[in-house]
Amino acid sequence: MIIQGSPEILQGPRGLNNQFGSFSAAAPADVALDLLYRSSTTGVSTAEFDKYGGYAAVKAAAVAAGYGATPAFIQSYEIANKLPESESTILNKQFIGPAGEAKLAQIEADLNSQNAAVVAAATAKIQAEIAKADAQFAAEEAARKKVIADAYATAQAASKAAADAKTLTAKQAADALRVRALVAVKALYLQVLGREGDQAGLDYFADRFGDVIDPDELQVFSDMSKPEIDARNKYLADMAAKSKEDAAKAKAIADGFAATAAAAKAKADVAAATGKVVDTTTGGGGISPMLILAAAAAAFFIGG
Repeated sequence: MIIQGSPEILQGPRGLNNQFGSFSAAAPADVALDLLYRSSTTGVSTAEFDKYGGYAAVKAAAVAAGYGATPAFIQSYEIANKLPESESTILNKQFIGPAGEAKLAQIEADLNSQNAAVVAAATAKIQAEIAKADAQFAAEEAARKKVIADAYATAQAASKAAADAKTLTAKQAADALRVRALVAVKALYLQVLGREGDQAGLDYFADRFGDVIDPDELQVFSDMSKPEIDARNKYLADMAAKSKEDAAKAKAIADGFAATAAAAKAKADVAAATGKVVDTTTGGGGISPMLILAAAAAAFFIGG
């Protein structure tokens, strides 16, 4: 007797040619053993047996491979296949070995006793052991699930860390590329326009050209800069022309001032020679302040 249950409850054998007239392949030994083990512990759908000719055919293949519906076999199968203890093994391993077999025989005798009190006591004992096995199995199952969950969480964390590191590396590379591109474009502004670039222009051309500016890109920048260069050259030409005009006017005034000064000096020289006082002004009032300013302006514009 196995308290947890027995595969014998799963009936309904099919032949190789079942009632539907379909053919089912014979179950390989490892498959047959697995199906019979699970039917003895957790239960198996009848459909899984039908794939291999039904329960009777699968059981025959499992028995031929050494299967036995005993607690000792179930336990040894779990150990051999590195499976966790099933609830069936937790409950029934007390019946393994000579002492265990004697204990099982006693339980069966008590359950079949004509004494109602003995039957009740045996039944209560079995129920208590089942409850204890249920609790132990639930605890072990929870522990196994936690191990799996922890391993999954660790793997997820490692995967995220690797992804974050990859993202950080990519960002650092992109940032470094951006810095080099801005340096290249700043140099381009100084080379072609002779000035610092504004931020909007730097960003635009850094995105467009990258950190290496080839001849075609230099030509594109030069073509786009032409309106600014032409406008600046016109402004400078206009300023130069105006400066020349102003300088010419100032020089004419200065020349007039020099002539007046020369005439006044000549009169002074004559007066000194003759001993007579001679008026050296240009018409009453001395030297014109405007002439003095003009002379200063001329000196500024013509550099002397």
